[in-house]
Amino acid sequence: MADSCEYARRVSLYHDGELTGEERLLIEAHLTRCPACARELAELRALSKTLRESEIPALPEDVLRRLHETAPPVRERVLLRMAEILAAAAALVLIVTGLWIWRDTEQPGPASLSQWELAAVALRVEPSAPEDQQVAQWIVDDLSSENGDD
Repeated sequence: MADSCEYARRVSLYHDGELTGEERLLIEAHLTRCPACARELAELRALSKTLRESEIPALPEDVLRRLHETAPPVRERVLLRMAEILAAAAALVLIVTGLWIWRDTEQPGPASLSQWELAAVALRVEPSAPEDQQVAQWIVDDLSSENGDD
């Protein structure tokens, strides 16, 4: 490879047809001026031609038979590993969801509730006007303190 040239890495991309039209034109112009890159391209083309024209030898029958015998166990191991990963992911989702639900279902203690919130959830059989006014006043006081209107 022509390591000293800044275009050296793009020669193989040019050879493989992976460049855009503009980049391709740039490399083609460069190849006319750079003997190292032109030599690299010629070597890549010669290697590709050799590989295209060479015959792939057939596998001997015993090798082919052994490959076929080992394929199912390999496939089973891959499926087993995938099942283990999916089971671990499902367990993690279950744990995280459980913790999230558990955290959200914890009720705050009465000390953290304001007076009007406590009164709003308390059961009353017969509402009376003074109590309703008191609850309304607690709501106003609580909202005023939250807004900084003290």
